[in-house]
Amino acid sequence: MSRSTRAADSSLSVRGGSSAAAVPAVFVLRKVYRLSHDEIAEVLGVSHSTIEKHVAKGLIRCRDYLRDVGLLDSIESKERADAPHGLRDVGDGE
Repeated sequence: MSRSTRAADSSLSVRGGSSAAAVPAVFVLRKVYRLSHDEIAEVLGVSHSTIEKHVAKGLIRCRDYLRDVGLLDSIESKERADAPHGLRDVGDGE
């Protein structure tokens, strides 16, 4: 086990914990500590598929928070204005 994996294991272990607690832990391990999916799976004792799902949920939660506090409004408006005519108002695919 690498040094970063051991540090993450001691501070963010969610083994046997709820899925709600696992999402932020997985997101932090992936995006802050830059651990691979395999390293996170080893640390938290969950499957590779679960890691992928939790990272995606974490990104969605971050996007939603930024939208809720109004930080995405100006960015999204600018992107719509800059989009080629045929691509406007397509949405984010959800």
